[in-house]
Amino acid sequence: MSSNQQPFYFGLSVKHPIDIALLLKEMEKETDIIIQVVDPKFIASKEHLRLILAQSKESYSRGIVAANKKSIDILLRLLCTKKIEKALHDAGFKPNSRECVILGLCNKDTLPIIEKKIRNYGDLDDRVLEASKERVNFLMTYHGISKNEVENYGLLNMLLEKSATCLIRHFRNES
Repeated sequence: MSSNQQPFYFGLSVKHPIDIALLLKEMEKETDIIIQVVDPKFIASKEHLRLILAQSKESYSRGIVAANKKSIDILLRLLCTKKIEKALHDAGFKPNSRECVILGLCNKDTLPIIEKKIRNYGDLDDRVLEASKERVNFLMTYHGISKNEVENYGLLNMLLEKSATCLIRHFRNES
């Protein structure tokens, strides 16, 4: 991975059914990209995405990844888990979904190519990235975060802390 890779994320309102495996394969083949597609209910905000991607980029530069495939590592960080099957089952794009978030890392000159390809599948929609009260409640329940923790530290800080500590435990167990 090149050191000049930058994070990207798009909220997408899907026009028609997407073969995500084909989209990902096409993107990875044609560009120097790390890409993941997730259910938007696992996203707290644009800042959440930005910081998870920064965390991922830093871990790659240090050779600290929880999965052989970097796109899966991003998914594990978003879901604060080391269980790949659970992460794919819970947050992976479902064929009948009408919204998704496409995120990852790419070289700056690749970004327009990615955006053009993504537009073929639907409309870019930042509203997909905004957290509603229902989404916040879902994230708190899913990650076992209490109201008190959110009031004291904020949901974003708790999610980032959970992501980092989950993977630290993963590497400690391997030693």
